[in-house]
Amino acid sequence: MLWSLIKIILFVAGLLLILVGLQITLSPVEFYAGSGIELGPDVSLHNEIKAPAGFLLTAGVIILAGIFLRHLTYTATLLATVLYLSYAAARLVSILLDGIPVTGLIQAAVLETVVGLTCLAVLLRYRLVAEEVR
Repeated sequence: MLWSLIKIILFVAGLLLILVGLQITLSPVEFYAGSGIELGPDVSLHNEIKAPAGFLLTAGVIILAGIFLRHLTYTATLLATVLYLSYAAARLVSILLDGIPVTGLIQAAVLETVVGLTCLAVLLRYRLVAEEVR
């Protein structure tokens, strides 16, 4: 039962990262316009935005690999936990320092927090999951 749950959680966490990473890499202007952010034609800005998008895409692939390669499951869960909770924490700091952003970014912060805390719960119960698989 726990193994099935972790597979679902890793699937959602990995797929979200892959989708966001691909969207930012392939069409950053349109992606950010959805949040009311205008990137304009600045090639350097596009380059700077696409670099972390590549990390999100790669992290998503590693997290999905954790579903199929059991020796990567713990690492995938740890990666998902750290990535999602760090994004959520950075957004919270930004809200405290800079003010409230548009609704879409608040929704992103809530989603990142929920996914991150869910992954953390799995990580904390990982021993039980590992024992069930054996």
